Amino acid sequence: MFHALTHHPTLTHAQHRALPHVSNTDLSNLKNELLGQLRQPNPVALTYGSHFHTAVLEPAHYARTNERGIRWADLETLARQVRRQRYCRDLLYRGQAEQSYTATHTATGVGVKLRPDLLVRSRAGRQLTLIDFKTTSSPTLDHFIATIERYDYDRQAALYLDVLGATRFLIIGV
Repeated sequence: MFHALTHHPTLTHAQHRALPHVSNTDLSNLKNELLGQLRQPNPVALTYGSHFHTAVLEPAHYARTNERGIRWADLETLARQVRRQRYCRDLLYRGQAEQSYTATHTATGVGVKLRPDLLVRSRAGRQLTLIDFKTTSSPTLDHFIATIERYDYDRQAALYLDVLGATRFLIIGV
């Protein structure tokens, strides 16, 4: 259980990262360290995912940079296809993208922070769906599903659902 849920609608990505609260990534890093699973993230993949998210969720803020290893034309084509896909287009139109939230875990007093890709409230206002776009190099659906546990997407979903009191968590693999 969580309390003191606070919405921070104007925080940038950098300001969100600077918050002293615990993030889902912090939990993954701690778990990996405790289990002796020292993983080195792929910096090109992380950069690609970050730019892809901006292109899809905040296109007004998207800009190419001088970072190496990014095939910009491919990224922009992919983002454009996602934004044009009927289901995604509807979600993006109705949802709130990249909003920061903080809350306090009731039992431990630990502050947490989250920044869901997209929040969509049902037209009647009774359902809240969290949507998370995941870029992947998985060649098949089965392979992508296997990465859900490896990258702790399942825990991310549980944390976000619990903190925000949402009813659904939807992963869109791209």
